[in-house]
Amino acid sequence: MVTLALRFIFCACCLMIGALWTSPVAAHVSPAVLFRHVQQSEVAARKTVDPFDTLVVLISRSTNTCAVTMTVSSGGTISLVRCNRTTTHQLSEVTVSKFFDDVNSATPLTSLTERRNCIKPVSFATTTHIVYGTQISPDISCSGDDMGQKLYHDVFSILSSL
Repeated sequence: MVTLALRFIFCACCLMIGALWTSPVAAHVSPAVLFRHVQQSEVAARKTVDPFDTLVVLISRSTNTCAVTMTVSSGGTISLVRCNRTTTHQLSEVTVSKFFDDVNSATPLTSLTERRNCIKPVSFATTTHIVYGTQISPDISCSGDDMGQKLYHDVFSILSSL
């Protein structure tokens, strides 16, 4: 009886894994959440004279994390909004120029590709988008090209340095 139950559990697990393998569960930011982030970033970007003088990084929230909005000016000032708390930091000139150079070489950001088979847990996954002027990147945490992966690495090296 126990072996029959174990066999049933094993088969059920194999079916679930097989279903995920053939058609992964998509876990992306909803358009409403992205729109709210973009509205916040537009307010931040309007404070500058030139919209291409500012990069805004939007990281969606998940079950156990808050959303993050990181506004980076070309002068090196970063405004970080996390859990409705705003902090300001200063980055080195080298880090800022590398980030801006990488974003400029990736433009138009809409041309970055997103991997088709990017499997993320439904409740714990986040998405990462970059807003530059009027351009919004696809989710760079699931990037299908080297440039998107480079931008994702840039974002998280900046976050880890704060």
